[in-house]
Amino acid sequence: MNETRVFTKRLVSYSAAGAAFALSAGSAQAGIVFTNTTQSFDIRSSQFVDIDFNGDATPEFRITGFFSSFTTTSPGATFDYGAVRLFRNGAFAHLEDGAASGGTLPSDPNALPVGFLIGPGGNFDVIQNNDTIAGTYNGAHMTTGGNFPFFADQIRYIGVRFNLGGGDLYGWIALRINSSDLLTGDVLGWAYEDTGAAIAAGATTGAPVPEPSSLTLLAAGAAGLAALRRRRKN
Repeated sequence: MNETRVFTKRLVSYSAAGAAFALSAGSAQAGIVFTNTTQSFDIRSSQFVDIDFNGDATPEFRITGFFSSFTTTSPGATFDYGAVRLFRNGAFAHLEDGAASGGTLPSDPNALPVGFLIGPGGNFDVIQNNDTIAGTYNGAHMTTGGNFPFFADQIRYIGVRFNLGGGDLYGWIALRINSSDLLTGDVLGWAYEDTGAAIAAGATTGAPVPEPSSLTLLAAGAAGLAALRRRRKN
């Protein structure tokens, strides 16, 4: 076998190996971590939902709330009021910023539509530990910045930001409030992007992110194949 053929075979092997390695072992298998679960909440019966993004038994968020009923002596009327709240254990919720219509209190979490981008440029509540998702007074809803009462029986998303020890991470919590009783509903799962990148509300999968070394190998492989084509032409 002459040296030209030996060189050609080696170049093909090196180029293919470099590309294969870059597309497999050299890729950072990072992306979206999704928890597929449905858990109901009922504020009247103190049935709450813990939201633990990384499964370490320390929830970053909790769907909680309160309910109270009292009767006045004059004129002898009974009043009920309550609220569904998002408790934030050192984390942050995305605030009202015009993504949903209605709402008057800008300090409560927005009812985000599917596909809304949650990331570093978002407006997050860094002051309150309890954000009102929905409030009721004698069965009627009280408008909140989150606007969830305007989307009862629909799946909407709370955008969140939190830190698991390695920097800010962004995620979503899927929520549905019942129109028949705004103090009840379901949490329908949650997800976060484990690289710290932005995430679209409702997204459950993400592609691996190439590392710089992988991109270098891909470039080397492409250059080698190009050189091989030129040599064959000559």
